[in-house]
Amino acid sequence: MGVLNAKRMKRILLVAMACLLAASPVYAGDGKMGKRQKTKEEKEIEKAENEKKYKMFDSNGVRINLFFDHGKYSKTPSADVKKKAQTVSSDTEYLIVADLRYGKMCLFAYRGRRGKRKLVKAAPCSSAANIPGTKTTKTPSGSHKIGWKTDRLVYKNKEGKRWQYWSCSMTWEGWGIHSLTYHMYARYKYDRMYLLGGKLGAHNSPACIRTENAMADWIYKHCGRGTVIYVIR
Repeated sequence: MGVLNAKRMKRILLVAMACLLAASPVYAGDGKMGKRQKTKEEKEIEKAENEKKYKMFDSNGVRINLFFDHGKYSKTPSADVKKKAQTVSSDTEYLIVADLRYGKMCLFAYRGRRGKRKLVKAAPCSSAANIPGTKTTKTPSGSHKIGWKTDRLVYKNKEGKRWQYWSCSMTWEGWGIHSLTYHMYARYKYDRMYLLGGKLGAHNSPACIRTENAMADWIYKHCGRGTVIYVIR
């Protein structure tokens, strides 16, 4: 009787183990059992974060997801950009030259005295253009100075809250330089920051100059009030 009960229990255990293994999801094609398959969104998040290596968090300490693409831009300053960098005056040791022409679309940061400045940083950007049916206007060309700065600018519109990080005023009419634009999207148990209008290297912003988060952060930390931003259109 004891032998029969032992065999019966062994059979029950084998059936139970087979059911558990059948119910456990696996990564497609990797042959490893017991691991949950990643969703398409999780793979995109992982890829974006690994490629860009930006580490941004919202006010709750939650990692910000980064989704953006690039248009046409050039991190190599053209001859007229190099010339302007040496001839334009600035109230600080830094000068920002924004080349907003098609195919260029890049910010260049120079450091040093006029005539002896050296390029220290470059990053793609986007700017504004006249868009039919909207109130957008072209980003103004010429020489402008940074007035005020903030590490986070929050505003609301019909789509909800929008966030800009590391924002610097360029003119008192409302134009400036800031990071890519985010909005709060409560999809999970906590809020996540999702990118809006993330394409750089194109004329697709309402009025300001947008740039990579790392560049906006650098300008905010290094370029004080009076730093000139020279815009070439």
